[in-house]
Amino acid sequence: MAAKLGEVFELVDLGPVEYLLGIEVIIRENAVLLSQRQYGEDRLKRFHMLECNGAAPPKAMTETKVKYLVSGSRPDIAHVVRGLGEAMAHYDETDYQRGKRVLRLRYLRATTDYVLWLPVTKQDPVHLEVYTDANYADDCTDRRSISGYATLFNTSVISYGSRKQSLNAQSTRESEYLAMNEGVRDVIWLCEL
Repeated sequence: MAAKLGEVFELVDLGPVEYLLGIEVIIRENAVLLSQRQYGEDRLKRFHMLECNGAAPPKAMTETKVKYLVSGSRPDIAHVVRGLGEAMAHYDETDYQRGKRVLRLRYLRATTDYVLWLPVTKQDPVHLEVYTDANYADDCTDRRSISGYATLFNTSVISYGSRKQSLNAQSTRESEYLAMNEGVRDVIWLCEL
């Protein structure tokens, strides 16, 4: 591929990719692994939590820059980071301590070696799947639901998100429908690529 691109563009082949946009790329025979271990450790160093003990999955996070982990290779913390963004609007010392206990830096510490695994397959044709979910009226302040979706390309997660719905759903069914709409919009966008 580099040779074909070299016919059209001036380029320098630096060999196999090792890091791309701060994400470590590990190429195996049967899979490509995406890791943000170093970025996660840098976040822990910033809060002097590198040597802390790990903890169970978080209910709150403490730093909005953790959103980069979500966008790169950590869908497991998407919902929590979304909630953190809301909490940061009315941030106080209690939120910091709660977030620090649970980031929950300790969760991040326990999972810094997690990677996004993208299997290399000869599967034909291309297969897209989307999974959606919503929790009806979960936010006590405005009774809005939270949507989540994950889009898979031949068994690998390639797109995911967790957002508060912009409308107040009148029922669980409507809340689920709004979540499904987000997932389908993501698939339509991917099909246009």
